[in-house]
Amino acid sequence: MNIPGPSPIEYACALPIREGRLLLGLRSPHRRNRPSCWDTIGGHLEPGEAAETALVRELQEEIDITPTSFRHFETIETTETDGVTPALWHLFTVTEWTGGEPAISNDEHSEIGWFTFGEAQLLTPLASEAYRPAFARLAAAFGPGT
Repeated sequence: MNIPGPSPIEYACALPIREGRLLLGLRSPHRRNRPSCWDTIGGHLEPGEAAETALVRELQEEIDITPTSFRHFETIETTETDGVTPALWHLFTVTEWTGGEPAISNDEHSEIGWFTFGEAQLLTPLASEAYRPAFARLAAAFGPGT
């Protein structure tokens, strides 16, 4: 008998790119999961919500921009911090948006910053080590930005 495991928790993760740089956020120290780690901007998909819809919602909630040009880049399969619960992180490149300069608009991040792809690969701590090879693939797709 095949007993299914828990359903994965899914995330929409933005990779805003401008002039060869990637925007990342430093998770606030009070966050339950992955506090004080550099992370993508994004969050959980609501039940029945498409990843693209969640991406738009999360960017509006967290950095007060609305993406107008974005594309699925890849999906990372990993686990939650418990090491057991499966997680799917849907990464989207975001190359255009409205709302001006991204700015922190809630308490989820204590800082945001623009990094070259090389700098992003070296950030410590990252919310997931799976980001490092993803950032290297971004560099290959969008240029080194260094």
